Amino acid sequence: RGGRAPQAASGSRRGGGGARGAGTPRLARARRGHRATSSPPPRSCTRAWPARMCQQHAAAAVVGRGGLAEAVPATASADACPGKQAPAAQPLLAPVFAPPSERFDLALQRSDYRAQVEARIRDAKKEIKTDIAPDRAWAQMGLADEPCLTAARAPARAHPQVPVLDGRRLDAGEFAARFERRRTPCVLTHLADDWAAYRDGEWSLERLRARYAEARLKVGEDDEGYPVRLKFKYFCYYLFDRAHQRDDAPMYLFDSTFSEDGKSTAALLDDFRVPHLFSEDLFQHVGEGRRPPYRWLVIGGPRAGTWAHVDPLATAAWNTVISGSKRWCLLPPDTPKALVDPSGEGDEAAVWFSKILPRLRRAADEGEIAPPVELVQHAGETIFVPDGWWHAVINLEPTVAVTQNFCSSENFVRCWRASLHSRPKMAGKWLLRLRGGRPELAAG
Repeated sequence: RGGRAPQAASGSRRGGGGARGAGTPRLARARRGHRATSSPPPRSCTRAWPARMCQQHAAAAVVGRGGLAEAVPATASADACPGKQAPAAQPLLAPVFAPPSERFDLALQRSDYRAQVEARIRDAKKEIKTDIAPDRAWAQMGLADEPCLTAARAPARAHPQVPVLDGRRLDAGEFAARFERRRTPCVLTHLADDWAAYRDGEWSLERLRARYAEARLKVGEDDEGYPVRLKFKYFCYYLFDRAHQRDDAPMYLFDSTFSEDGKSTAALLDDFRVPHLFSEDLFQHVGEGRRPPYRWLVIGGPRAGTWAHVDPLATAAWNTVISGSKRWCLLPPDTPKALVDPSGEGDEAAVWFSKILPRLRRAADEGEIAPPVELVQHAGETIFVPDGWWHAVINLEPTVAVTQNFCSSENFVRCWRASLHSRPKMAGKWLLRLRGGRPELAAG
């Protein structure tokens, strides 16, 4: 009676009321940290940091998003704070003003935080492959040691039948006549020379992680076809972690929604532009909200890729590698599906290149099919994939790329027929818009 009220009664422990500053969890925890050292927080350090405490005593200044505290073990020094030095083993947090990616790197030094990151990755793996365990089972085939999937065993830079041209010296009309109309694949150079993504390194993995550490991007699909998303900082950890690098078919960031309005990653659209050779895009008349997915941000490590497929709705495609390298295999439209995409073999690029491709080579040697077109695409190069062509792709190293499907005047008839069959409502809207914007096509 007449003494100090019990602490629980004051409400300060729960952030409500109390003496000045007592309800601020960060300050309260910092003071408890100072109290443990038998030294009050010195005035000098409260002016030095935005969180009103020195780095040594910022034991709770930064909490990572998603409920994970980004703490790091650190050793305080007399220069960092004039107060009494904290024990070397005391877990501290990164400075509040550090970029998210740097805070994440520091946080990974704590085993408990690393375990939480691994749990997030494990959850994503469980959603993508429900039939196998998310740990060692992802590497049970040992494809990381398969010689045919390494850069050293990759084919020559380009297949002799695939022209390699300086894209700057071609105009759209010439390109359409030589390649689109004839449905001939080719490799184009120098089309990305003026992109900030390539020229200025804006799409290096380091800068992407610094800019979009918290962005949730698609890294796979579940059994129902719904996207499985992972924060980009966790994906980068997965990309370079030694244990995960041995996955037979690694998670592949293949996101078509990165450019949607309201998303932080929409700013990536400022870092590149559609090459002038592919500027005609007839699906734009459908409208962004109604047209099918057509633009993807693509990031993955070695052996990440796609099983052999034909692009939907008879669209053609261009793909530009910003960093890294990709191995391609293309086959003409008349190649039998049963040979290229046999049922029951799986859907992983590493399996296709190690098992299916050798069969196709043997079939070509026996004259059953045209020889597969194999090539390696390097940073700064753009590959044109004509509509109807089968193609499989696999990364030879950590790779960043952007790709886009399109419909031009040259493949419009095939796109229209495919759309009318697969998406009749969209095709109807498309026809109405074309009558106003491109009447010569709508009349045909």
